[in-house]
Amino acid sequence: MSDAPLRRTSTPLWQWVFDGALIMVLVGSLGFFVSRGVPTLRAAHDKTRDTPTHVRMIHRPVWLHEKDIVPLARTIAESLAMGGVNHENLSLAKRGLELSGWFDSVHQIRLDGSTIVIDGDYATPAALVTSGGHDILIGSRGQRMPREYPVGAGPALPRFLGVKDTAPECAGIVWPGASVDAGLSVLALVESRPWHDEIAAIDLSKYPETGSISLLTKGGVKILWGLAPGEEDSAQIPPMQRLAMLDMLAQMHGSLDRTGHRSIDVTLDIAMGR
Repeated sequence: MSDAPLRRTSTPLWQWVFDGALIMVLVGSLGFFVSRGVPTLRAAHDKTRDTPTHVRMIHRPVWLHEKDIVPLARTIAESLAMGGVNHENLSLAKRGLELSGWFDSVHQIRLDGSTIVIDGDYATPAALVTSGGHDILIGSRGQRMPREYPVGAGPALPRFLGVKDTAPECAGIVWPGASVDAGLSVLALVESRPWHDEIAAIDLSKYPETGSISLLTKGGVKILWGLAPGEEDSAQIPPMQRLAMLDMLAQMHGSLDRTGHRSIDVTLDIAMGR
């Protein structure tokens, strides 16, 4: 340690003046930003507080569960959180719902007190596509719906087997390729028949190569349906004639599973059983 004596230093007057002015500027700036920031934060809080948190869906189908509504309510809340309830944000929420996979279209979203009311046409569950180790729910337009199940553990809907096209990553997107659409067209034909609930699955594995489609009953009978509606050629009989054959077999035996055949070919003039 140095033995030099400590000397007292004095601060020049101009330094005191400069430091004082700087402090006054900083204090004034802080006050300005606080005065501007508090109302902004308060307004944001008020908008969040006023954002409706309840959702009511007009004519909600019984298969749409409460747990399915949670992400829909979240979609609406996220659309309204920043700017509150206005036409632009309601339109944004409407678009979000239409992309959810639960609706074919959304007619209106409106505010009723603290409740958001949704009026729209709900998607109709049509089938399950077995893909990637799961049964994925699809609607009547072939769009993916936001539910999937372990294979065989889903609801009592026909399963589409052998679909080679990759599943859409997001709900609301139509399944790519022509296989699912072909399966839906056959399904639309048979669903009006008295034996339609005997159909457990539609095999589309050969469709990409040959256009051929088969129906599988719950009892394990394979029905060679042939080409999809609208794709028939002169070698196969019309779809209504095929349906008439199956109607006759079901009426004669009481069930398509009681014909005594493991496979039935309805592509020719006479149903062939094996």
